[in-house]
Amino acid sequence: MFAKIREIVCGRAGAYEKSSREALDTAIGELPKHAVEFGAEAVLGLRVDVEPIGGRGMIMVIATGTAVRLDA
Repeated sequence: MFAKIREIVCGRAGAYEKSSREALDTAIGELPKHAVEFGAEAVLGLRVDVEPIGGRGMIMVIATGTAVRLDA
């Protein structure tokens, strides 16, 4: 409740920003791990989508890209 009041008064909530940033870092951090599983060496065309879900301040973060092999 205090975070909500702070958001209204101050314009942003630190806890919400922190958790949003962690979700973004996790989503982007998972891309190279999954690319390696497919034998790729890089990820191109990064796209990040952030969608609110549940109406209670929850968000869904999706990071996608194209896994590629860098053959010489």
